[in-house]
Formats: sequence, structure tokens, C-alpha cells
Amino acid sequence: MRESIVRRFTAARDGRLGTPRATFWMSFGILFVITALWSLANPLMAVVDEGSHTVKAAASARLQFKGDETGLPSGNGTFRVPELYDQALKLPNCFAFSPDTSAQCQQDLVGDLAAVTDVPTSAARYNPIYYAIVGIPSLFPSGEATLYLMRLASGLLSAALLASAFRAVAEMKRRSWLMMGLMLTVTPTVLNLASAINPQSVEIAGAIGLWVSLLALVRAPDPALLQRRLVRLTVLSVLFVNSRALSPFFLAVIVATVVLSAPWPNVKAVLIDRRSWPYLAVAFLGTVAAVVWIRAVGGLSNSGEILYPELTTNRVVGLTLEQTAYYFESLVGVFGWLDSRMPQWGYLLFAALLGTLVVIGWTLADRRNKLVLLGLGGLTLLLPVVLQASQAPYVGIVWQGRYIAPLAVGIVLLAAFSARDGQERAPERLARSLMGTVGILLAVGHVAAFTANLHRFVNGTGSSWVHFHSWSWAPPVHPAVLLGLLTLFWAGLAGYAWSVCGERRRDTAPGSDAFPSELSAKTPVIGDSLPREVAPSR
Repeated sequence: MRESIVRRFTAARDGRLGTPRATFWMSFGILFVITALWSLANPLMAVVDEGSHTVKAAASARLQFKGDETGLPSGNGTFRVPELYDQALKLPNCFAFSPDTSAQCQQDLVGDLAAVTDVPTSAARYNPIYYAIVGIPSLFPSGEATLYLMRLASGLLSAALLASAFRAVAEMKRRSWLMMGLMLTVTPTVLNLASAINPQSVEIAGAIGLWVSLLALVRAPDPALLQRRLVRLTVLSVLFVNSRALSPFFLAVIVATVVLSAPWPNVKAVLIDRRSWPYLAVAFLGTVAAVVWIRAVGGLSNSGEILYPELTTNRVVGLTLEQTAYYFESLVGVFGWLDSRMPQWGYLLFAALLGTLVVIGWTLADRRNKLVLLGLGGLTLLLPVVLQASQAPYVGIVWQGRYIAPLAVGIVLLAAFSARDGQERAPERLARSLMGTVGILLAVGHVAAFTANLHRFVNGTGSSWVHFHSWSWAPPVHPAVLLGLLTLFWAGLAGYAWSVCGERRRDTAPGSDAFPSELSAKTPVIGDSLPREVAPSR
């Protein structure tokens, strides 16, 4: 009986459910449902600065890209949008920064919500591409439903970018270490941001997709997959680089790090192949457009007025380094208006899992990749110090751990690739077994984070975990249903990711990393210009 079930499961995995295309759609569907559950578990505008980003999204969908900054602080501006968004800005006022206060205190949306008025936002200078996409539902105003639909649009976009990374992993052989690294980068913070209206959701999801796809391109090369990978990279790079003001710099660091970590012949083969040039040109033009926008609107400038003279360089450096542990916690799971946290053991769990993979990757890495990992780790640690020291006298201490996420996720993914490349000392069978354990622990950690955040908004941090009161906030779906569904879908994601790590029959033979059923006659094969990854001898 047990052998029959295993045979059926293996056949399904090797068939339609085991293809990279199926991996994309399965992971996309599961991740979208998980982000939707986070959207419903968070009160409207309960994620930090979500109100300002919502105003910008509504304006961008109406082709208003430049706000009126007259008389407002640097970077702020007003847009002509419906009254709904002016009232939405005020929704978190009664509970933000007060973790013991439930979200029941939110005021109702009343009056003529479609009446156009001037509404301020602190995101006036942000690139409008992300906002124009998630703002489309705002063109059909219907009160709270519109705001939830905008959240779902953002979640849909982030889930697609993350799913592209899952597909990239599924296209490669010896993928257990890679899947483990990918799953570890999808922290509760990533999903919480993906469930809200915030451009950093696309920045972080796009960064994860970029790291995986770029590393696959030059460290697991395959001629049959070149065009597919380049299409994916072009979309990821354009969306990523146009998400936030620091994104072009982060893109340059990501590309340079990947090039330094890979064998030069693999990199050169991609660059000299003419089929790569149109995609590289589009990515380059997308980057130029992002830089032009930032320069035109002053996206990285401040008022020039020193508002905090007491924040000297030495003091800011000390304060920033003291916050390193908190920055890590922010990367893992700090929610709401930075007033909703995971249980302390949750941070320790993620630290242990992430640390284990990084140590394994470092141990198995060659000398070059050890230096690359060390350099990226140092930059991730010191960049917040440099940036905050230069800006603190003008804007104060504003850095948050999630701002460095596009680089931080690269440490984990580089370590995963190093572990994979050292597979003779770390067999794939060991990696897959470890992936199963990590998947279970990740599901536990994510459910705990979701539960703690839901409790904070339903009853307040200091109140009952079981009983509802007159002051309890009621989400659109009962909390027990939300928690049950999240547990189910996280178990499904962990189980599916583990099954994708299994060796397919085709993986035992050398050759293309593309799944045969997905390679049509039109798929270009680029001769021997691009090195091909060869399966290890068994």
C-alpha cells in the first residue's frame, strides 16, 4: 500500500506536477493565497506608511505622477484623488504605535467617498510604475472593497515575482539547497509587505527573483534555457529597478556580486551571444529610466536644512550599529507600524535556520565565493551606517532593517548555490532530507508570526489570546478561519517545495536543465556558445 502511494506520488511529480511550469503556477497560487490571508488579517492601513502609498497609487492610476509640494516638507506632495483616500490616511491614527490597542477603534468611512479633493502623501517623489499597477482598482471606487482590491493587486504582483524564483530553481538539477535558501528568504516580513500597498514588496520579491535567476544563468548555464531566463530577468530587473530610489544601486551590487561569484567563461558566453543583446538592452533602458526619474524629481535629495544638529557622525554610527540585532528582526518579522512582533523564539528559530545554511554554504564555498560572501555580508552590515550617517542630520534616524533586504537575501542565496556546487561534500540526499525539516520549521515559524500579528490587531498585545471582547476588532473573515487556512497553505507550500527537490528520472542523465515537455521546436538552442551544466556522475 505504502509503495503504491509513493509510486503514484513520484509519477505525479515526474509528470505534470513536476514541471517547472507547474512549479511556477503552484507556488504562485499558494503564495497569492497566503498574501491574501495576510491582507485580510491586517486592518486597512495597518502596515507602516501604507496610507501614503495608497494615495500615491490612486494618483498614479489617474496619471498624476508629480504632486504639488508647495509648503510641504521635502518629498511630500498633494494629489487630486477621491475623498476615500483622505479618510484612509486617518484609519490607523487610533492604534498605530500603541500595541495594546486593538483596531476596533478605526473610524467608519463616511460621506461622499468619490468627491475629489487634495490629499497629501510622503511618497510624492516615488517612481509611479508600481503604483500605477496596484492603483488600477482605485478607478472603480467602492469604499473598503477598493482598498482591499488594491492590496490584492500588490500581492498578485509580488507572488508572481516570487514564483519566478521557484520556477528558476525547479529548472535546475541538484536543487535542494537552492529551494532551501529560497524558502528561507521568504520571511514573514516579506509576506506582510506583499499583502499591503508598499513598493518595497516588489523590491524585495524582485530582488529574490533576480538573485536566483542571475545565479542560475551563470552558475548553472544551459543553452536551451537561455532565452527563457533572459525574458524572466528582463521583467524582474525593470520592475525591481523602478521600485524605490535605492534600487538602481542595489541592482548594480547584485549584478557585480553575481559576476564575481561565477566562472568568467559562463559570464562571457552570455555577453557575447547576440540573442542576449535585446534583453540586456531593455534591462539597461529600464535602469536608465529609473535613474532619470530619480534625478528629475530629487528622489534621493533632502531639504538641505539641518534639523537634528545633535546627530553627529560618531553618534549616528554608534546608534546604527547598536540597532543591528533589531534590523535583523525587522528582516524576519516586525509588522504593523513597527509595533507588532513575533514571539522571541520565532526570531531565534529563523536565526538558527538562516545561520545553518550560511555556515554550510561558507564551508563548502571555494576561495573566490568565500570572499564574495564576506564582501556582501560586510556591505549589508555597513551600508546602513554610511547612508544613515550622511542623512541623519537632515531627516533623523529613519533606517529600517527591511531597507537592506535586497542585499541581505543575496547572502542566503549565494550560500545555497555554494552548498549546491559543493555537492560532493554535501550530497543532494542530505540536502533534501534537511529541506524537509526546514520546511516544517518554517511553516511553524510563519504560523506563529501570523498568529501574533492577528492577535495584536484583534485584541491588542496585552489582552486575551482566546476570548473576544467589546473592543475586539473583527477582520472580514473570522480569525480562526484565517489561521486555519494559513496553516493549511503553508503546509502545502512546504510540502510542495520538498517534493520539487526530489530527483526526477530525467535528472539522472546529462543534458538540458529544461524540462523536455516544455521545450518546443521554437525554443532556441545556442550551439556550444554557452557552457552546459553537466549532471554529476552517479
